[in-house]
Amino acid sequence: MLVERAAELNVLARIVTAASSGAGGLVLVVGPAGIGKSSLLAEAGRLGTDAGARLLTSRGIELEHEFAFGVVRQLLEPVITEHPDRSRLLAGAAAPAAAILGQTTQHSPALGSFAVLHGLYWLIANLCRTQPYVFVIDDLPWADRATLRYLTYLQPRLGELPLTIVAAARPHEPYGEHHLLDLLTTDPATTLLHPQPLSTTGTATIVSDALGTLADPRFISACHTATGGNPLLLRHLTDAIASEGLAATAQNAGRVARMVPHELGSRIKQRLAQLTADCATLANAVAVLGDDVPLHHAAVLAGLTTQQAAHAAGQLQQVHIFGDSTGSPGPGPQELLRFAHPLVRAAVYDRIGTVDRLAAHAAAASQLLDDPTSNPERTAAHLLRIPPTGDQDTVVVLRHAARQAGIRGAPDTAVAYLQRALEEPVDDADRAELEEQAGRTAQAIDNDTAAVHLERAHALITEPVHRARIAQLLGNLYLQMFRLDDAAATWLQALAELPEGHEDLARMMNAGLLNTAVIGTLDESKIELAERLGRLPFHDSLGGRAMEAMLGGVDLARGEPTALDRCRRAMADGMMVDLIPGESPVPVAWFALVYADDPRAIDSINAGVAQAYRRGAAKDLTAALTSRALDRLRRGDLAGAEADGRECARAIDASHANVPRPFLGTYLAESLIEQGRLAEAEAALDWIGLPDPLPPVGPFGLIEVARARLLRAKGLTQQGLAMARLAGQRVLRIGGDNPAWSPWRSEAALCLHELHRDTEARELVAEELAKARHWGRPRTIGRALRVAGRLHRTSGIGLLREAVEVLADSTARLEHAKALIDLGSALRRVGQRVEAKAHLAQGLDLANHCGATPLTQHAETELRATGARPRRLHLTGTQALTPSELRVAELAATGHTNRDIAQQLFITIKTVEIHLGNTYRKLGITRRHDLTSHLTSSAASR
Repeated sequence: MLVERAAELNVLARIVTAASSGAGGLVLVVGPAGIGKSSLLAEAGRLGTDAGARLLTSRGIELEHEFAFGVVRQLLEPVITEHPDRSRLLAGAAAPAAAILGQTTQHSPALGSFAVLHGLYWLIANLCRTQPYVFVIDDLPWADRATLRYLTYLQPRLGELPLTIVAAARPHEPYGEHHLLDLLTTDPATTLLHPQPLSTTGTATIVSDALGTLADPRFISACHTATGGNPLLLRHLTDAIASEGLAATAQNAGRVARMVPHELGSRIKQRLAQLTADCATLANAVAVLGDDVPLHHAAVLAGLTTQQAAHAAGQLQQVHIFGDSTGSPGPGPQELLRFAHPLVRAAVYDRIGTVDRLAAHAAAASQLLDDPTSNPERTAAHLLRIPPTGDQDTVVVLRHAARQAGIRGAPDTAVAYLQRALEEPVDDADRAELEEQAGRTAQAIDNDTAAVHLERAHALITEPVHRARIAQLLGNLYLQMFRLDDAAATWLQALAELPEGHEDLARMMNAGLLNTAVIGTLDESKIELAERLGRLPFHDSLGGRAMEAMLGGVDLARGEPTALDRCRRAMADGMMVDLIPGESPVPVAWFALVYADDPRAIDSINAGVAQAYRRGAAKDLTAALTSRALDRLRRGDLAGAEADGRECARAIDASHANVPRPFLGTYLAESLIEQGRLAEAEAALDWIGLPDPLPPVGPFGLIEVARARLLRAKGLTQQGLAMARLAGQRVLRIGGDNPAWSPWRSEAALCLHELHRDTEARELVAEELAKARHWGRPRTIGRALRVAGRLHRTSGIGLLREAVEVLADSTARLEHAKALIDLGSALRRVGQRVEAKAHLAQGLDLANHCGATPLTQHAETELRATGARPRRLHLTGTQALTPSELRVAELAATGHTNRDIAQQLFITIKTVEIHLGNTYRKLGITRRHDLTSHLTSSAASR
């Protein structure tokens, strides 16, 4: 019976109803132990089944905290196992989900976490095609990291699935993955329920119902005071009152307080003392093994026969220590035992002495080691809780468990197992192998941890080539941690030790040395290195391409136009995207191509995004999405840049892949500034989390320019000028002064212009224009010309005309719109209204198409000042389509279904439907069949 929970039940009913119509959601029930969270979860399940949904339940278990996707597997394994068409559920994009559901072998390749997350999304989408689902997850803070990471991945996609997830969490849980729980809790789409303690009236209802009599008000008040209105404590109190036969009278009110134990453990201890020794032994065994343990396994650990264990389990259920069993019906060896409440399990576990607890975990591990059918991860869960044994079987099991965790896309779990294996006494060769494996695995989750393990491996390995390969990995880690001097020293030492005949490995390390120049200080020694390496003939190998990409990165930093050809050569035919998708040479080459306005860059980046989702490594995915956000921003696809930025930010938050933070936060902020959403832009810059003091590296100059733009947009022009100059000081200090990536001069010039200091502004923008012309790419030249034109007022019309001309055939649509609007405004001011109207109208359409709201509003104001009445904002034909809409339309026109398109582009079906709906409206059609003719005729006219 639920008392005083009507408001919570109404919320649950509303969300379950919405999910049955295809608009799912996530509910977190948050409150202290015993407040009734589990009861609300049970009601949510009942509401779901009443609405025709399939109910799946699971629970976070402390013992299985390191068990990769343990909670997800509790949910899905039963329904997948019994499904008549399992192959269809796991087909296509859902295939990687097989890795966590026992559908793979020990020889299956390890998957990156995001490949598994994406596969799980499509597996659930496939399940939900036939009926709605309700997932109920109790004790979420005890869930494994992989499950929590999956929930953060699924959360923004729930609104497109007939799926309700209801989970329970206790605040300030000491063993929880706080940053992942925080992502779920603070997400605006999450519904939070905070059930409150019962009132005195609610307490009266519970007490009177439990005792079967109408209790005296003073007795009720005593019960309420003693338990604080906590339903669980109230239940244990009424059990104690009933067992002692205490009448619920005013005279007995004073005795109530003495009957409430200070800790639940005291009450559990009392109950166990009243039962047989078999009951206490069995309870201890289940506490050690964890909930949902088969009765015969618990019996073996407890030293009982199956019959003795079944009898004891029945007694424990009668006194509410064990809950209702699951598994096969009726008592038997396959009956699954669980405690009535996690607090009860914790109380039983805590009462076991430390020595006995360690011995029990050791015995459980030994029992599982002797069982060839046992899961190595379950064995590992016990091994993590006992000190080293010196048994080599322990190392074997832990390595096997790490391998299984890797296959399931849970590198953090794999690292935990390997670190435990390293506590065992092993020889130097095995230790070096374990350290290397731990270091390589940890790269996906924690650079600091990975570096520690690879440093140890490097110290143990003596074979020079193997040692150099570890040095290559270690240098990359240092680079990502902005430990540039350590990276350079590591590579220089490795190059000195590397034997002849391994030139490609040497090229990879030289590429790394060049990268310290790209993101660090471009001093004379590094310029000399770049020039020496640049004189070598191009070598068409992986190392040769990596070095060529980094030479292109140095050229980008210096503003040398040769960057474009070098990076095109490096990225030709997709070799680097296939082989080293997330390593530094690939994003550096992408950045150079994008800053050089290469229209083909997006094809390579899209291939990288697809590759990253298939492989699933966070480093690959965040590098590709960051690069695509930049490309879309530079093209003026503000909505696309924001979408990639948001998706990438969630991936970074969930995986600790922090290297792209300075870049991504800047690009996301820039896209939001252009849309006029200044508060969100400031939040995006704050999300970067700048270290103090800032290291002398290039990416932070990007942030300072974006911050200057934001300050100017907020009207804080003087502060914006100071920030732009700060960016300039950083750029000049580290070298590499290319306005393509750091237009600090033109930003400072715009601030100076608003402060009526045009003479200083013109000097700065003249310097930028000279550098832009040397770089030779349209967007950079067009921006400098446009700003210069604004500063020269009427005499700047020629500069603005040149800006429009330079940008007309480029990919920089938003910069083109700005130039058109600035030219139109200048022409209006000198009375050339007819020509002004034409430029302003075209600029208005482009600005609106890009989603640049402030620019659109400015263009409308300028148009009205010419005497024109701005027409309804739209472009016609395929010009009206955003890049994302056009790509979806092209796939739909060639016969792909919405599901095919969603899986191919790694978006949701709902997103495909939205893009197609927008496309039909913009093209003036109503049928999918008409897409082909419209797209074909538009292509022919181009």
